[in-house]
Amino acid sequence: MKLVKVLTGSALSLALLFSAAPAFATSTNTNAEDVRVTSDVKAQLYTRDVPSSTGIFANSFEDGGIKWYLKSITRNSDGTWTGHYEGQRI
Repeated sequence: MKLVKVLTGSALSLALLFSAAPAFATSTNTNAEDVRVTSDVKAQLYTRDVPSSTGIFANSFEDGGIKWYLKSITRNSDGTWTGHYEGQRI
């Protein structure tokens, strides 16, 4: 029990330290150039639905140069299952 408390306390301390890290890294230099970088990752995502009669789906797989990741599973009214995947080119 003591070990669990020590591990929990350590994890919470590290989480607090890492969440405060950006505050320590701020720059007070007013001459610094303001650079904003954005990434449009969502535009590069693909979606795919895979039907199955057993409801067993791979967590991830590669097909056609795209790495697919299982996001959700839906049971259909006819007793079959549909795996909903999101993928990104590799």
